[in-house]
Amino acid sequence: MCSRLPAWGLANQTINPNGKGNELITFTSFKIAPLAVAAATLVLGCAAERNSEIVGSADDANITAKVKAALSQHPDLGPPNAIYVETRHHVVYLSGLVDNGLVTADAIELARQVPGVAKVESTVAVEH
Repeated sequence: MCSRLPAWGLANQTINPNGKGNELITFTSFKIAPLAVAAATLVLGCAAERNSEIVGSADDANITAKVKAALSQHPDLGPPNAIYVETRHHVVYLSGLVDNGLVTADAIELARQVPGVAKVESTVAVEH
């Protein structure tokens, strides 16, 4: 077994694994550098992905604005802002209270027609 691991640096390190004879092993720290760079890239990439989930993307904000505009053009869907809209990863989430089930179906259909919407999830409830 090797008695010491190579240090981070630019030089080669030569060690004798058993302290006898002339069996020498040479390590180059440059062999470890690509692995370290790959690990750092992975960690930073995961952090960036996590942050984008928290903030949301510009596409999602744009989709939300367009869905809200489409809903506001239909007064039969109830008072303004009766249906709340949130978008995450191109999935539109609708919530709120409406007068009847037909309003819910219409709101879902309007949201589906907005460009960029991949899916619509609704938790809109009917008020009795």
